[in-house]
Amino acid sequence: MPAQTVLAKLLLEGCTTCTLHLRGRLLTSHLEVWTCDDVAVHVGSPLGTVQADGCGALRLIYADATHLMAIVHADVDSLHVHIGNEHTNGIDVVAASAAQQQGEAPKPDVQFITRWVGTPPVLLTERVIRDAADYPTTVRELLELRQGGCAPGVIDAATQAVRDPALEDALQEEMRVKRADQQREQGNDAFRTGDWATAAVKYTASLDAKRAAPVLSNRAAAFLKLGKPDAALADAVAALELEPGHVKARFRHGLALHALQRYAEAGASLSAALAAEPGNAQIRDALRMTEFALARERRKEA
Repeated sequence: MPAQTVLAKLLLEGCTTCTLHLRGRLLTSHLEVWTCDDVAVHVGSPLGTVQADGCGALRLIYADATHLMAIVHADVDSLHVHIGNEHTNGIDVVAASAAQQQGEAPKPDVQFITRWVGTPPVLLTERVIRDAADYPTTVRELLELRQGGCAPGVIDAATQAVRDPALEDALQEEMRVKRADQQREQGNDAFRTGDWATAAVKYTASLDAKRAAPVLSNRAAAFLKLGKPDAALADAVAALELEPGHVKARFRHGLALHALQRYAEAGASLSAALAAEPGNAQIRDALRMTEFALARERRKEA
């Protein structure tokens, strides 16, 4: 790719035993390498991100250390990084990744990021996790944020903490719970404005992070508004399996059955909800409507 060439983005896919000399400019500063083997990339200008996935042997040769900004990689068998000369000893990035796997077999869905960190800078490979906003980050970055930034000694301490799987698991769980809470609140906001479809999407994202009866019950309410009683019933059933005493889930269970014209079952479910909350006028009105519909159905059968 000659120096005068300008491209938006560059993708290498399915290449075997080839070399790319990247001297031109990528507007997105992003190079993707997919399912390649025995490939060498000579980077002759600053490059924001190299993303490598599902590759065999890959060599990245940077003309200058400042040209390397980030390498994001997953399921790569061999990844060596060279600075200045491909014939000098390169940095074995996969070995650094394996050190974080704690002796486990490599997992294709585990992503790593390699970049310069600290002063003086060292090339550090870290496992990628998701923060509360579902944004990719690392254990080190989360710890630095907690400790007020990159103060002296923070990087060393955080880098050592990356080796502690219990700490990573705890942070992953903390972020997962926060992510679920944020998505649930966004779903509630959308529901209040009458945007049922967005509410259902947000509740689904919350449930993907953490399965909880209140969120299942809320999504059931959104599905009822969207005219999807089957989906609403499934969510109400799932919520009651998690929390049998969840009154809102029982109420929406009854509403979904009513919408499906299963009036006898709906009456039983709404009666149970009203017994739990005798003063709830909304449940009482729904039960009255279900009893009326059931009586009408029985008159037709008579």
